[in-house]
Amino acid sequence: MSVVDISSLFRRSHNFQWYWNSKADPSSYNDKWMKYTDIENEIIEDAFDTHRKEVEIDGGYIIDLAQLVQYSNMNNNTRQQIKRIASDSKTTANIHLREERFSSPISLVSTSPDKTIENKEKNKIRLQLLRGTVHFPSSYLWFITSRNATFADIVEEAAHGIMKEGTDIGKKREAEWLASKLLSVKHYGEGIDRLHDDGIPGEIGRMCVLLYTTDSFLFKSINCVLRDTENITRKRLNILGPFSALLSFYLEQIQTIGVDTVYRGINLTDEERYNYMNQHAIHYLSFYIYEHESRISKHVW
Repeated sequence: MSVVDISSLFRRSHNFQWYWNSKADPSSYNDKWMKYTDIENEIIEDAFDTHRKEVEIDGGYIIDLAQLVQYSNMNNNTRQQIKRIASDSKTTANIHLREERFSSPISLVSTSPDKTIENKEKNKIRLQLLRGTVHFPSSYLWFITSRNATFADIVEEAAHGIMKEGTDIGKKREAEWLASKLLSVKHYGEGIDRLHDDGIPGEIGRMCVLLYTTDSFLFKSINCVLRDTENITRKRLNILGPFSALLSFYLEQIQTIGVDTVYRGINLTDEERYNYMNQHAIHYLSFYIYEHESRISKHVW
């Protein structure tokens, strides 16, 4: 993908939302329009902008842009209407909060140290030390300290991890879109060592933020790992570690301007409440994104 394509992705107004009609009875007048997910919407919009007649999304569905219908590639007799709606910037009529993302339970750092290290082999010790800590993103770099990996190398490994994860969970099309966008900024990291004084190239960092804040399997998979550190495996580290490391690099590097106070209620165990009262701090096990309700803006924390 060219640099021009990257610019168009960052600058796209995202003022259009695609819907599909989920009514069970095609003859019924009671339409029930459902939004496509963020990435499905992007895939369809990309195809629409390039004047393609059809495009496939996950689940084996074909989007027919000529007839404005969707159907299963296993049964094209059942067709459902689709439509494209322009969002009105003056209202929030067609803007929706992603409740699943912003109301999921928060997991905190375990305060019980892990004392069960039995295998003294270097990598297994490192993995054991990783469990129960908040250092999953940077731990990937810990495992590759013997390599002179550039940011371009890490981007490529992150893209491979996204493809592996998406294919394994039946989200191949979504993974292809995510990986292609990430690889489109790979060249910005060519020849730049991860320990370079200037840090991660901004183009790579901003793309990671964009992809993570997009509603997809990626943020769910990463947060699932970070919320269950006791069961982290080397395989999960290889798949999700590269992207997590890139995102973490960028978030630590950028300066936050205009910090707002954000409140969120959580349920604490007696142990967590005791530790909070003594330490006056809570450590989260994953990246968190808070959404301003009136403007529907996203902030990565």
